[in-house]
Amino acid sequence: MIRNGENMTLEDIQTKIDPENIFLMGDSSSGNTAFITAFTADMNCMDTDVYKEYSCKVNAVVDLYGVSCVKIKEDFPTTPNQGEPDSPEGLEIGSKNVYEHPELSDQITCMNYVKKELPSPPVLMMHGTADDTVAPNQSIQLYKKLKEEEKDATFYLVEGADHGHPYFWCEPTLSLIEQFFKKYMK
Repeated sequence: MIRNGENMTLEDIQTKIDPENIFLMGDSSSGNTAFITAFTADMNCMDTDVYKEYSCKVNAVVDLYGVSCVKIKEDFPTTPNQGEPDSPEGLEIGSKNVYEHPELSDQITCMNYVKKELPSPPVLMMHGTADDTVAPNQSIQLYKKLKEEEKDATFYLVEGADHGHPYFWCEPTLSLIEQFFKKYMK
């Protein structure tokens, strides 16, 4: 890494991270990754030995128009190789067809990690009503599951916004996200 023209070591970076204030945010498929990472922190099901001296817990997570379930065909109308072994979701489960291998697809389905009895961080979700890459229904279903399981979740359905719409990256939205993070900062 480079800082002001100087090389930064991994040790330099590690001394700048406050392990008591870790937040995750992702959009689209990285929304799925951020969510699952946050919700599996106490499960050790996806951990590696890298940085095992640090907790995987996060203070809060932001999921922008993320994929919550790869097994719902009608929720991915624009992906030409949807569900196939060479699709993003197929590659994620080892180059397999997600519909033929539901046991593997379950591992990347957000709702499977939302359980009342398991601790979880607060969630902020946003999804556009005009999204034709990841259907808004993905976030709606996940939000309903979070509320059913009595989780701290806030959801904004943005009228007319499509996938990656500039609305998600403008000052009012980023300010809302910043306030969300500050609310859960220690």
